[in-house]
Amino acid sequence: MKKLTIGSAVYDDFDGVYFSYQSIRLNNQDILDDLDLLIIDNNPESAQGKATKEFCKKTKHIRYIPYTEKKSTAVRNEIFNNAKGEFCMSIDCHVLFESNTIKKLIKYFEENPGTKDLFHGPMFYDMIKGHDPCTHMEPEWRSSMFGTWGTDKRGVKPDNPPFEIPMHGLGIFACKTDAWLKFNPNFLGFGGEEGYIHKKYQKEGRKIWCLPFLRWLHRFQRPTGVKYPLKIKDRIRNYFIGNIELGLATHDIVEHFLEKHPNIKYNDLLSEAENLNKKNPDDRKIFEGCKITFPELTDIRYIKYQILSGSDGRSRLKQVEISPAPEKISIHSCNSQNNDSAKYLLDYAGSWESNPLDDYIYPHEVILDLNETRKVKSIVTKGESSIKYGGVKVMKVYAGTTLYNFKEISHVNTKA
Repeated sequence: MKKLTIGSAVYDDFDGVYFSYQSIRLNNQDILDDLDLLIIDNNPESAQGKATKEFCKKTKHIRYIPYTEKKSTAVRNEIFNNAKGEFCMSIDCHVLFESNTIKKLIKYFEENPGTKDLFHGPMFYDMIKGHDPCTHMEPEWRSSMFGTWGTDKRGVKPDNPPFEIPMHGLGIFACKTDAWLKFNPNFLGFGGEEGYIHKKYQKEGRKIWCLPFLRWLHRFQRPTGVKYPLKIKDRIRNYFIGNIELGLATHDIVEHFLEKHPNIKYNDLLSEAENLNKKNPDDRKIFEGCKITFPELTDIRYIKYQILSGSDGRSRLKQVEISPAPEKISIHSCNSQNNDSAKYLLDYAGSWESNPLDDYIYPHEVILDLNETRKVKSIVTKGESSIKYGGVKVMKVYAGTTLYNFKEISHVNTKA
């Protein structure tokens, strides 16, 4: 298996492909056997597409795959679907790296072989010198796009350690190939993917990182015009699709676009997005409850709920029933705003909900204390059945006689 796939989804950009991939090859001649270079051509029958195909053939080192099923930002899924590397990096076909960047990235992944996180790096502007590179994006709206460029001083020097970020532009991003979570296949045209894919990783309890050494230069100018489809309706539709998939609100999308685009039929696009998401029922399942029954009475004092993924970044549990019922039960700890929230688990008057400050920061945890070690036969837990409010998707339940000897007793995964 190759160590790293570097791939691009391309639409009429022969010049970008040529210079980006020749630069990679020139700077990494000693490790070419470790690299899997890949082009997914979304317009192979054009003059640019034919030139790109011929170029890849001449190099004898770049695999070329035509893809015409749809024109979409989600075509980048095909990079991961066809990758031969243990790890995979998607790059825009007009990106340049510093000379030792690829070697450093391979070394980083060799030192972190089990990671399931998503990785980015600082982006330079054209002047390269005289400014701090963009290390991330802030999750906010501007100019018909979600995400504004930002700089964290921790990412200015390439030798600094990695640090977490909320999101980034998708000119380059990398992860372990089999850990890629995929863009929604219903996306069309350009836009909607930045922020969406980051929330998707965070919902799974994974992290988004900036690797300060992974510095890149992106060509923004298109003097002959943008060749791929660029329709504002597609972009809005993609935002709707992504937010509905992730259980997020959609009103902010309408609020941002409405003033400049008052004639868009937002309700029609929203209905279409909702219908498309219904076609993926496995992604919409929510945990409603589970019963854990032990073969024989088991000594337990502490019960820990560890929620790893939810429908909207939050977690909510409604009720816990233990048999035989303990004389006394309390909350040892939880990541809600206060213990009163968690007490609802015990008096059945409502439900416990994770702290809103921890949205998408998993795991969310609650530890129950039976106040003494007791013989337990069964534990019944009820969850929130709503798609939109705190629905649990992945959760583990642990039990133990001390806080230091927990044993997993249940693993809930509605996606399995």
